[in-house]
Parts: sequence; C-alpha cells; structure tokens
Amino acid sequence: MTEIAIFLPTLGGGGAERNMVNLSRGLADLGVSVSLIAANAAGDFRNEISSKVDLIDFKKANTTRAFPDLVRLLDEHRPRVLLSTMNHANLVAIGATHASKSNTKVIVREANTLSKTRDAATSLKGKLIPGLVQAFYPTADHIIAPSDGVRDDLVRNFTLSPKRVSTIANPVVDSRLFAMKDEEPEIDFFSDGVPVILGVGSFSEQKNFPNLIRAYAKVRREKKCRLVILGRGKLEQSYLRLIKELGVDDVHFPGFVSNPFAFMSRAKVFALSSRWEGLPNVPIQALACGCPVVSTDCPSGPREILVDGTFGVLVKSESAEALAQGILNSFSQAHDPDYLIGRSLDFSVASISQKYLDLFRSL
Repeated sequence: MTEIAIFLPTLGGGGAERNMVNLSRGLADLGVSVSLIAANAAGDFRNEISSKVDLIDFKKANTTRAFPDLVRLLDEHRPRVLLSTMNHANLVAIGATHASKSNTKVIVREANTLSKTRDAATSLKGKLIPGLVQAFYPTADHIIAPSDGVRDDLVRNFTLSPKRVSTIANPVVDSRLFAMKDEEPEIDFFSDGVPVILGVGSFSEQKNFPNLIRAYAKVRREKKCRLVILGRGKLEQSYLRLIKELGVDDVHFPGFVSNPFAFMSRAKVFALSSRWEGLPNVPIQALACGCPVVSTDCPSGPREILVDGTFGVLVKSESAEALAQGILNSFSQAHDPDYLIGRSLDFSVASISQKYLDLFRSL
C-alpha cells in the first residue's frame, strides 16, 4: 500500500512541480512508500524523479480529465494521504477523494497568493477558481501554505479556519543542488568578467520581467553588465520589443536550462521582479549558490526568505528605479557566500520533508 500519494497536473518546469518532485524524493528517503501521480507526466522534471518513487501517468490532456482515474486509483490503492498542489489540481483531488470509497486523507497545498492571482485573472477559469476554492477547500482534511503570507491570505480572503491551514516552506535545497552549482553552465555568459544580473522564471505577468529589463537599462548607464533571464513563455516577443525600444544590449534569453544553479553560482546578483509569489524557489536556490539576492517586496515570500532584508535586498514592487538602485547597491557591497548558504539550509529537502511527514501522521 502506498502511504502517501502526491497528485499534480504535469512535470513541467515550474516551481510547484519541482517542489513535489523534491518532496517525493525526500519522503522516500525517510522510508515512506510514495507515489507521484500526474494527470500528464510530460515535462522537464520527469527525469529527476527518484528511483524510490512510483510514477503514475494518467496521460490526460488536462487535469480535470484525470478525475475518474484518480477515483479508481484511490479505490484500488487506498493511500493514507493524498497531497495535491496547484488549485485546479487541488479541486480535482478533493472531489476524487470524496467520490472514492477509500478513507484517504486529502491535503491540498496552495502554491500562490490566491487573492493576487484572482485579481489578475483574465480567463474564465482564472476567475472561477477562487470561488471554487472558497467553497471546497474547507472540505479538505488540511491545507498547506508555503509561507505565512499565503496562509494569512487564505484565512483573511477565503474564510478558511486558521486551525485548518499550516505553513510549511518549500523543499528546495539538497546535495544535488550543491553538486550541480559547480558544473559548467550550458551557455557561457561569465568568462569575460562582465557582471551578470540573473533572472529566472516563466515569461508571465506575475514575474514582471519588463520591470527587470527597465531596471537593467538604468543600471547599464552606471556599470557595464549583462542581463540573463532563464525561462520561456508567451510574452517573450513583447520583451524583445521592449529591449529594442530601450536600446539596451547584452540581454539574453537562453530559454529553459537543465541546470540553472550553474548560472546562479556565477552571477553577480540574482534579481526577482515579481508582482506576487507564494514562496518563490529561485531566491532560495540563489542563496544556496552563494549569490546575492535583490527582490521586490511582493506578497508573499521574499520578505520571509530574506528575513526582512537580513539576507538580501528588498525593494518596492513595480518600481524600476528601486530595483535598479537595489542592484547597484548589491554590486557595491561585499557578500559572504557561506552566510547566504547558511540561510538556504532552512529550506533543505530533508528537513521540510520531515515537517510534511509529521503533519501527515498527525492527521
């Protein structure tokens, strides 16, 4: 019998997917029987799944179509806990658990600051999900938030009981990350000695890379440097137009890379320009690589990761001027990599996996 099953939409290259792959490995290393269930297991992280973890691929075109397969799996395998992440998958998991004949406990993890995604939603699905969350999350056995900011948002804006929501940070840092950071980067942006400002994330409204590009244009007037943004998405052409409009050079979009840590360990500064987050992995990864972090003080997560600015620079959101000044300030300061790495260990896969396991067993 599988003790813990983890359900997610895909194994694509996002933070939530990486967290669940890391968590499944961490739980398996603790001696727990774990299954990782994907509506469709295509994606960049498929090859990173531990050999100790059973992968179940429903091969569905979308997450909703996985509903009957998930009900059938729960009836046949009866895991003690079903954990899901990302709100549309959470709703499927809650419904499937209630429809099954198993006594499986269903725990959902809300990955983002939901009120912000609700306010920014343009699609019908995006507008409907917050209402469904408010209706169905209370029927889950428990809810996990990756940061206190996300937890407070759920309690305040979606009328969830504080007793039903726990904060457990993301499982981010492990020996694999430390080994990979010392590898050679897939593309060399570093050997000529020009300082690199690094951004990482999906090319989406949430990540607000236009603000980082505008900040880079301001920094570039003061100091020779280059901007490298790892990621991909539908907004890339608009970014290229902005770069042309600003007349800046040395901006690079390598796309998705299999080892972003090799870039982080060599960058002069890591910059997070997001409008909102849940608990972003990338600044934690940057700290683990000994890379100084400059981040917008957005809801939620950066302030908690950087401990009110103790372990990095926090700047006003939506301000290219503030982000540029934060980057310039970071350029001019000395940084102790060991100090930054020490903070990142609070997000180790081993310690966070144990916190998840303690919660599962308490239920």
